[in-house]
Amino acid sequence: MKLKDALKYLGAKVNGVEPKGYYITDIIRSIGDDYTPSLKLTVTAATNDDDLFDKTADELQEDIIIGETAIAGTLKYVSGYEAYSGDEQNGHFIGLKAKANIDGATITAEVVGGVHGAVTLDSDGLVICRITSVEQSIRFVVTKGQDSKTYNFALTDLVLADQPQG
Repeated sequence: MKLKDALKYLGAKVNGVEPKGYYITDIIRSIGDDYTPSLKLTVTAATNDDDLFDKTADELQEDIIIGETAIAGTLKYVSGYEAYSGDEQNGHFIGLKAKANIDGATITAEVVGGVHGAVTLDSDGLVICRITSVEQSIRFVVTKGQDSKTYNFALTDLVLADQPQG
């Protein structure tokens, strides 16, 4: 496979410029500013260092593992989470952090089957989602210019811990 074909296979857009040369530096120079990497998103679990509105990640969740299409782990039952209003202050919450591979990309997050629509994430990429059922999913959309890519994560491998008694 030619390197220019490999770049296209990996999702690179050459934008009409034919890569020339035999060595990687020659090919990179020939593409120049017309090379655009494909959009990618990395999603990780929030940590105790992240600002989760007066809660720590340990208070919300444990053993969160994020695969390519699913999230596993345990969501603890939380009472009085003032970051949410009304009846939504009690329940199961997950803290996630999303980062695009391209500066200036916009990221939205939405709980599919939730009561709120998509929200645009701040530059820190943090989102806290209220989960009421493992049948829900979380959808992220990363956008830069005319390019957009959607990532869906199933929640069927999550455990929603019981509400503490007493």
